[in-house]
Amino acid sequence: MFRLHCNPGLADTPDTACIERLKLVADRTLSCHPAGGLVDVILTDDDEIRRLNGSFRGRDQATDVLSFSFVAKDGTGDTNEFVHAEDIPAGEVYISFERAGAQARDYGVPHDEELARLLVHGLLHLAGYDHQTETELCVMEQLTEGLLAVKPDLSWPTDSPKGV
Repeated sequence: MFRLHCNPGLADTPDTACIERLKLVADRTLSCHPAGGLVDVILTDDDEIRRLNGSFRGRDQATDVLSFSFVAKDGTGDTNEFVHAEDIPAGEVYISFERAGAQARDYGVPHDEELARLLVHGLLHLAGYDHQTETELCVMEQLTEGLLAVKPDLSWPTDSPKGV
């Protein structure tokens, strides 16, 4: 399960169609590559993502997406206070709405398409994927393209096995 939040300071915000696409993409990604519980996705600006990148990664620069996992590498976490598994906080994904817009213009794609790509990328990080090597990067890119290739008007099967 995931929740989408918009930083109240954003000069521009996604429209309803964009939000619906992000929900579809997040549900599809998390059904195939679970993150271990509830994921909060925050659309923010370059200033906030730069602050987070500096505080948590030691990089004083804006980036497009940051993921913060709350689940231990062995898949465990403190679940005592939660009744349902989907209520367990699994992590947060921060996406720079500004950076996504600039990259969309650079790549010649719609803004919502770039937001969806960054969302999948961030969710894959929460599911345990990384790109420290060229091979890992290729795997993440292939998974991202596959998850985005499904037509938005098709319903995603809910009874399919995880990881398929």
